[in-house]
Amino acid sequence: MNSKNNNIIGLVGGMGPESGIELCRDILMFTNSSIDQDHLPVILMTYPNIEDRTAYIEGRINVNPALKIVEIIKSLEKIGANIVGIACNTSYARKIYDVIKFELRNLGINVNLVNMPYETCLFIKEEKPHIKRVGIMVTNGTYKSKVYDNELISLGLELVKPDWEFQNNIIHKMIYDNKIGIKSNPGIVTEEVQKMLNETITYFEKEQAEAIIIGCTEFSLVLKNKQIKGITIIDSSKVLAKSLVREANSGNLVNKNQVMFST
Repeated sequence: MNSKNNNIIGLVGGMGPESGIELCRDILMFTNSSIDQDHLPVILMTYPNIEDRTAYIEGRINVNPALKIVEIIKSLEKIGANIVGIACNTSYARKIYDVIKFELRNLGINVNLVNMPYETCLFIKEEKPHIKRVGIMVTNGTYKSKVYDNELISLGLELVKPDWEFQNNIIHKMIYDNKIGIKSNPGIVTEEVQKMLNETITYFEKEQAEAIIIGCTEFSLVLKNKQIKGITIIDSSKVLAKSLVREANSGNLVNKNQVMFST
């Protein structure tokens, strides 16, 4: 471990599994380093058996995913992690996130739990103050629980939210469809998803959104190398990585603009 820093970052992965791996990579990229020993200790714990967050929010399952997430955080703390990020936006829905915080307090687990949606909206407010109209690309669970709605509005930003039909049949389908969706095709962007992705960008352009928040870590995987003219894409997963590095007091960040794809 770097003698200059005793902090250890713990990551709750598995939602989906590829997203946690990408978050680890982003933490490396945001760390100011010239040698191996400059990097931060990071523990990724992938537990794919965490209940589906959207299914819980929609009432299709009764077990709160918060309970398994808490068990993972407990294990991370036992290993030594004191700064924790959850690699899933829907996990920050109050119905889940409030239970996580409550259970951690009850168990006496004292970790710095970094809130990805809050940090993402704050990034826009502080780093891109000219941006006012912000669209969101999220799961149905995040959409229904208004995770980003509340954060954006509280910071004085204007929410551009797709109607339910577009959300359910286009945006959510890109993630969850069991044949063409991102979760069903690790490492592959199907032709159908690419078409729906282009349709989504066009939708937000017509709605005059100045920025789009990628509010699902699966979207971070397919949009990471895509350039979009005239609109700023904010990657919530990269914002989380940047925030975790900041909280670990590792020094200067490599490049703040890495949380964006284009302007």
